Amino acid sequence: MSSFKTNKRFGQHFLVDQQVLFGICNYAQLDVSKFCIEIGPGQGALTKYLLETEAKLHAIEIDKRLTPTLDKFASQYRQFSYTLADVLSIDFSSLIKVPKATVVGNLPYEISTPLLFKLIEDRDKITQMVFLLQKEVVDRIVAPVGTKAYGRLSVMMQYYFEVSGLMVVPPEAFSPPPKVVSQVVRLRPVERVWVDHDELSLFVKFLFAQQRKMLRQRFKPYLFLEEWNALKIDPTQRPSDLSLDTILTIFNYLQEKGVSI
Repeated sequence: MSSFKTNKRFGQHFLVDQQVLFGICNYAQLDVSKFCIEIGPGQGALTKYLLETEAKLHAIEIDKRLTPTLDKFASQYRQFSYTLADVLSIDFSSLIKVPKATVVGNLPYEISTPLLFKLIEDRDKITQMVFLLQKEVVDRIVAPVGTKAYGRLSVMMQYYFEVSGLMVVPPEAFSPPPKVVSQVVRLRPVERVWVDHDELSLFVKFLFAQQRKMLRQRFKPYLFLEEWNALKIDPTQRPSDLSLDTILTIFNYLQEKGVSI
């Protein structure tokens, strides 16, 4: 590791474990025919592995101090390019010129959830995403119904993606080490007959805003007992008890009634 001084504002914890770097690259399944976007290349530890696959690679980096490192990659590899910007401000649809892209990154923990929600909007241009995140976040993404971690993030990610929790990564794999354990997660877009994204997002947010309330209490202004019976849903259940299919049943029924939450 060089004497580069990390910036806490950017949540910089550079991944240095070669086995983990190789594992992430392997999960990405890249080759010369693929286009990959790397979020937060940092000092290029993962970038080197990604470039060895001969895939076309575009990196997004927020820290201008890393420009010399990125320029060096650009001079050595014709298939490499980069953008200096905050990834949360990037228009991915304009960046992805090919039909589909793979998105990879060791994400700063502070931006992981808003970035995941942002990438939902460009899912039709993404083959898969492979991210290293705080394990607590991955636990929430992959959480099955009825568990403590199951919530808004679980429902939204599992509606749009096939989610897989992969390699668990200890703090010592980073420099400087974070105070938490990390995990690799893979997200692959699924095919559905889609509902309105904005309406669904608002509905799921409303649903999990008061997780301890029973359905009959939470939806008291909108649904009556006979309607719950017709839907074959127990109104004494709480949000964490509801499968994705059940949540969609309630959502679609309210949409048909003309009820927006």
